Amino acid sequence: VFVGNYTPGKGQDLAIEAFARIAPLHSEATLHFHGGTMGRSGNARWLSELEARVDDLGMADRIHFHDFAADPRQVLQGAYAALNFSEAESF
Repeated sequence: VFVGNYTPGKGQDLAIEAFARIAPLHSEATLHFHGGTMGRSGNARWLSELEARVDDLGMADRIHFHDFAADPRQVLQGAYAALNFSEAESF
């Protein structure tokens, strides 16, 4: 699970590439992103680029994009791992 807005620098691209490398070894594994674009066109383009990369890798059945999670605990609960590859974080 990766919880973070779809913004360049958050590292979703890195998570996709890493998952694509390990996916053949773990046939049941899936990757779920939860976030929003904050209404910014640049972030919407970033999300489109991420989705296109997933399609290029043939991983659309294993990598999923979801909207903003109002309660991150719900999406993190039961996950095997929580990912965060942000270059910088304000929290």
